[in-house]
Amino acid sequence: PPLPIIVDGEEEYFVEEILDVRPRGPLQFYVKWVGYSQPTWSPYEDVKDCEALDNFYDKYPNKRRPG
Repeated sequence: PPLPIIVDGEEEYFVEEILDVRPRGPLQFYVKWVGYSQPTWSPYEDVKDCEALDNFYDKYPNKRRPG
């Protein structure tokens, strides 16, 4: 897998695609990360500024949204 980039002292990874969303307390998103074979469930905070999130809601406009 690729190494993370460091932004403001924090590790960041690239989102390839968001595949699904589930309400588990705060919303969680099923994320396919660039360079990784298995998607993982991640909190909204990890994907809130990603273009992939906009693409997900364009594709699935009726899925549950944050807020």
